[in-house]
Amino acid sequence: MPRQPNLLRIFVASPSDVAEERNRLEAIVDEINKTIGSSSGTQLELVKRETDVVPGIGAYPQDVINQQIGGDIDIFIGILWKKFGSPTAVALSGTEEEFNRAYEKHTMNPGSIRIMFYFNETPVNPYEVDSEQFDLIKEFRNNLGGKGILWDIYRDMSEFEKKLRMHLNKEIKTIEEFQKAKSTTKSGNRKVETTESAKAISENFTSCEVLFEHDENGVPMNGNIERLIEAVTKGCPIRVRVHHPDRVIQVMDAPLLSVENGVVCASDIDQISKTRDTAGKYIYQEKTYHYYVIAGSNGHFHAKRIFFDGKERNTTNSKRHMAWIALGKYSL
Repeated sequence: MPRQPNLLRIFVASPSDVAEERNRLEAIVDEINKTIGSSSGTQLELVKRETDVVPGIGAYPQDVINQQIGGDIDIFIGILWKKFGSPTAVALSGTEEEFNRAYEKHTMNPGSIRIMFYFNETPVNPYEVDSEQFDLIKEFRNNLGGKGILWDIYRDMSEFEKKLRMHLNKEIKTIEEFQKAKSTTKSGNRKVETTESAKAISENFTSCEVLFEHDENGVPMNGNIERLIEAVTKGCPIRVRVHHPDRVIQVMDAPLLSVENGVVCASDIDQISKTRDTAGKYIYQEKTYHYYVIAGSNGHFHAKRIFFDGKERNTTNSKRHMAWIALGKYSL
């Protein structure tokens, strides 16, 4: 069932040592829904592991959480204090993996998610702190700036509540203004595509064939992998359609293709970072980075961001529904 358009979903990611902050956040969300929500029509929905995840099975435990939470999140809130968390199959902790998923969504579709990260700087007994966990937190925090993320700190619950309340109200207003500008732009556009032109466009694409389509786990949905492998080995140009959360679709050329153990891998190395301005138009980011992608016919999607100075980088691993398309007419 489609969610109401004025509902904003908030996901909070954190280890177990900030349980009180998670509870306070729930109270803040309820408060905002009773005040600003009643006047603007916007409602917040807080998504947490405690209330929105049930036992299940996946590739690994964190994958179960990822599947049930999904990608339909508007605001991501991360909180860290003394613990970084336990490693997962693809990240140094569950919190980091959840952050990577949110950041990947932002990278694929800038403006689709707001990311807010907070660090608790309440003094603690050094003998109660795991030095390895603390070092991971420091490294993670140092890397946030390279991704263009401005984080904040708090020293007690009162300051945490004050900042979260203020920041959430500001984010709600920003999102509402963005949605309003987007709606105005759409309504102001004249429909220029006639039935005849639409038909002509369709005819131009009749030579493009979906050779193989699979879900995020590589399970076939359409076509077959053997036909894709044959096309690759005979030099047929390939394009990959990647389905991201929230119905975001990325279409990438595959200039570099390989086949290994029955899996086709495509690489796209010619992308530069971009973002959206307040009017919703794409612009290049001030701190620009190269964006490299490797997509596999087993559903694996690997992205690496390397900034122009070469000093900061970020890597994410995820699973995606994809379609592998042959470009132009060809004969196998």
